[in-house]
Amino acid sequence: MNYLDLYIQSPLAATGDSSGPGFLGQLGLVKGRENDDGALKSLRVQSYMTHSGSLDAPGFGNSLGRLGADQERRMEALNAAMKHYGGGQSPSGMIGPNDIRAAAAGQSGKVVVNRTGQLDENGLEILLVRTFSKAGKQIAQLTANSGIRSTQNSFGEPARKVSGTNNPMPFGDYKIGETVTAPNIPGYGELTTILTPEFATARAGIEAHVDGNRQTSPGSAGCLVFKTEKEFDEFMESVKASGASTLRFEEAKVGGSFAINRANRSSPGSIDNRLVVPKAAPYKALPNLDASKE
Repeated sequence: MNYLDLYIQSPLAATGDSSGPGFLGQLGLVKGRENDDGALKSLRVQSYMTHSGSLDAPGFGNSLGRLGADQERRMEALNAAMKHYGGGQSPSGMIGPNDIRAAAAGQSGKVVVNRTGQLDENGLEILLVRTFSKAGKQIAQLTANSGIRSTQNSFGEPARKVSGTNNPMPFGDYKIGETVTAPNIPGYGELTTILTPEFATARAGIEAHVDGNRQTSPGSAGCLVFKTEKEFDEFMESVKASGASTLRFEEAKVGGSFAINRANRSSPGSIDNRLVVPKAAPYKALPNLDASKE
């Protein structure tokens, strides 16, 4: 069961690869202690370690404390779900029908944001925003921006943690909060979705909403902004349909060749900033290819 849950959270941590053994590669460490929650938590944390012994968990700020607390929280939720649905915990390497039902009951979908390295007509980097169901199936794919033109080289810089910089939103996990009536100030549409960082940062007021003054001042002070009301509505609908409670802004850029869709021009010389991409496979964390309106 723990393997299945970890795979949903991070496929590479579960299966391992050339950089680290992952969960499967270290099952021998808990032999005879498969039902020991303390041993399983340690194994889950250890799954994020590389062969050299360094922690590879950028979504948790590479903090052992934050990672350990998250793994403990997930284990408690899954154990409670299995108890509710009548399934005892299987050994960590075994997956049975009760485990599948518990995982489905205890998991929600997720929203994943990645950089593309491509700029739109306003000089803003195009961000790929994908929503996945609890089963890992992609159900929506949109594009957005964050920051203003002069700060597009500031993704991931330490200054991103300082409020008032107009830098793009920081990498990491965000709790998706309520969608509320937006404040009556330039840059917003009618509604905005609250995004609360689940990591230490001085940034505040990070939200997701339409780029309300795109024609005169494109971009944001750090929020995740969508080009049109229609696209923001699609984003909100996908979050609702998936039950997603977390948005993850990954450090990795989307690899491959991406073409700008020029079929729908809103005016001469402008382009639609949607990306034409192949239908994606079930979610898998991408390797790191790089070293709000607020």
